[in-house]
Amino acid sequence: MKHLCLLLLISLSLGCSPTTPTDPYAQIEDAQARTIIQASIEHAGGIERWQNIKQLRYTKDFQLSLESGEVEKTYEQVHDYQYDPLVIDIQSVENGQTIHTQLEEGIYTRTIDGNPADVTQDALAKAVNTSTYVIGMPFKLLDPGAKISYEGETTMHDGRTVDVIRVDYNAEENDNHSTTDTWKYYFDKPDRKIVANWVKTSDHYSMVENISFVRVNGILFNRERKSYRVDSLGKRLWLRAAYIYDNYSLSNLSPNLTNQSMDTIRLADRNNNKYLITSEALKYHPISEAESSSGVYSGGEAKEIAISAAQWQQVQTMAQAIVDNTASHTETRQMLTSVLKMSNGLHKQSHILNQSEELDALVTYLNSLLDG
Repeated sequence: MKHLCLLLLISLSLGCSPTTPTDPYAQIEDAQARTIIQASIEHAGGIERWQNIKQLRYTKDFQLSLESGEVEKTYEQVHDYQYDPLVIDIQSVENGQTIHTQLEEGIYTRTIDGNPADVTQDALAKAVNTSTYVIGMPFKLLDPGAKISYEGETTMHDGRTVDVIRVDYNAEENDNHSTTDTWKYYFDKPDRKIVANWVKTSDHYSMVENISFVRVNGILFNRERKSYRVDSLGKRLWLRAAYIYDNYSLSNLSPNLTNQSMDTIRLADRNNNKYLITSEALKYHPISEAESSSGVYSGGEAKEIAISAAQWQQVQTMAQAIVDNTASHTETRQMLTSVLKMSNGLHKQSHILNQSEELDALVTYLNSLLDG
């Protein structure tokens, strides 16, 4: 039973989700914790984008060190997760040994240097769940059964003030929890990235710091992490592990989120000048003095030009970069915000945008085309 529940847990946390609740945050009873986690998930790319991953692949290199500083083990791993159906392939070189872990048709297998390993299904499921737990943050905070509470602010060792959320897992009460642990997550301001986590296990305390991040297809992932053994108050004792996550690859995102060919792109810039772009033409409709809020600003003369296939592809790429930068998205149209709309006939999306490098780059490119 535990093994089957862990399979479901991995599916829910990494991509394929058989059902999506009306409000996935409703299970978080603490209102302040709920608000912070929701903001963190939105900054990380949003639930819809995460749940529509069909394949995720990345490399993970790390080493474990002893208290003396001596390197205990080194790992070089390639993780590959596919969904519908769930297929997992993890290849790991550990201190010279090649360890290959797979999941197919609900059955785990592991070989060491090509020879079958004597490991139980539950043990393999727990090992895989440990990896997916890390890579799935902050989305994994929506797993059912966890007790989540806001604990207030604290100051990190580098002086940053962060919000702390406590998460309690109980494997005895919840089949989908692999271990009974207490975690604390540290969220920065204002974008609510998880910059560190503290965990109490059966025999020690750890503090893991997320050093750097990378955004791939709109989803924010950890890139570099360091894990320290700490005391009960969080004081560093020694460096236990250093991790590098790299070479992320996502595929088969849902149609309205992918970088597929679009039919039409519309942009209203922060002055409300409007651009309409198709595969054949770029049309510019400027705001007039009478239409402007100041009564004196004008966007110039209306223009329409033909564009090439290469220019159209460039516009699509730049527009997708704006969509992927979810940190620049906002909920309400206010002064100096822009609106980007894209469609491919079947799917449409619209985004209200604050200023960003990606948006500025697209406006500059469109104007350069118009200026000839």
